[in-house]
Amino acid sequence: SVENNENSSDLRCADYFGSQYGLISRPQALAAGQTPRSIDVRLATGRWEALLPRTYGLVGVPESWRRRLMAASLWSGGLVSHRAAAALWGLDGSIRGRIEVTIPGSNSRSVHGIVQHRTQRLHLADHATVDGIPTTTIGRTLVDLGAVERTGRVQAALDHALRDGRVSLSILQAHLDRLGGHGRRGAGVLRNLLNDPELLYRPPASVFERTLVPQLARLNVPKPIRQYAVYDDEGFIGSIDFAWPQVKLGLEADSWEHHSKRGDWIHDRRRRNRMTSVGWHILHGTWDDTKNPENLARYIAAFFVRSTT
Repeated sequence: SVENNENSSDLRCADYFGSQYGLISRPQALAAGQTPRSIDVRLATGRWEALLPRTYGLVGVPESWRRRLMAASLWSGGLVSHRAAAALWGLDGSIRGRIEVTIPGSNSRSVHGIVQHRTQRLHLADHATVDGIPTTTIGRTLVDLGAVERTGRVQAALDHALRDGRVSLSILQAHLDRLGGHGRRGAGVLRNLLNDPELLYRPPASVFERTLVPQLARLNVPKPIRQYAVYDDEGFIGSIDFAWPQVKLGLEADSWEHHSKRGDWIHDRRRRNRMTSVGWHILHGTWDDTKNPENLARYIAAFFVRSTT
């Protein structure tokens, strides 16, 4: 019957809504058994709402950045990319909020609030999903990021991805071989970063390695030891991100993301007390310090002066 068909179609639409942040595209709705008229009825009666052209949402579903990203992907048929993809992957230096997609083809349709990039070169190897959202892979994201971001932010994202093993140098090189010709924007930035001889040896443990250590060298402070293990009478206390054992000075690169739970906070305080008890002085650096490392470098240099006089 007509009613049974309608109920069956609603159930199929519900599957889309359940996996797509309460969203469905017009082609998906039609494939689920809706008709142009039934879609119009659902819009007119307030069950659905038009969020973007040919993209609908269930009324009452809370708005969010991820939902807007999914809507942009459904509307465009493209992938979340560039700065939005870097933020979705959670790479260092990225900021959430921007809606940015790469769309196959050459025709452009302007929609307020969505940054669009058109390309004829969107390969299956560039496709990934993050939290159910179609997104460019980390490798493709890093290539694209060089076209729209400062080199320092691309470096931070690259260091993070390599440090956590989320991408390899060979995969990045494969992306550059496929995408890096014909004057492609962004590829040159990534290629220059990958040509750094130290990076070929090991990825930096932290963006601090790129920003703070050069400042310290200018102030004649010795290069720190990374991940220095500290012990007391009870045994292993922990590893310090950057350490100068000759003066028992350590620097921890703090991230609120990794130290925001109460258990983490308590553990960190106990760990610091044990280090203090065996004579270590621990400084803390934040993401803001990586953007303006001069003050932190001066604190470290001053400590060296006091400790050696």
